[in-house]
Amino acid sequence: MPVDRNNTHLARLAKRQRRTKGTLSGMRGRLWRAVEAAEAVLMDSAERGNIDGVLRAVHALTQASGAYARLIETGELEARLAALEASLEAAAETPATGAASRTAEASGARGGTARGFTSSPASA
Repeated sequence: MPVDRNNTHLARLAKRQRRTKGTLSGMRGRLWRAVEAAEAVLMDSAERGNIDGVLRAVHALTQASGAYARLIETGELEARLAALEASLEAAAETPATGAASRTAEASGARGGTARGFTSSPASA
């Protein structure tokens, strides 16, 4: 019986779309378990004197640790970005007494433009 490849392809696409996307905290937990597992394999291989196992476990531990560190950095950056966005939203909701009006007042006090330059060459 012939298989309709178009239908199987569409079924695979639908299955992929149904999957939920992971979260940073979920991935952090899985990576930490991988680090712990690699460490356990490293210790076990060292006790048995299995040099190949030790080298493979060191490689796996290094890879998992690097990925874990990058994930932690990403999570910290995500938190900092969220805080910055919240402060920008709060600043946007306040009246126009922000930095733009202070800059205009300061340039007016100097008698120049916003960059501090005057239009007449005699004052230079």
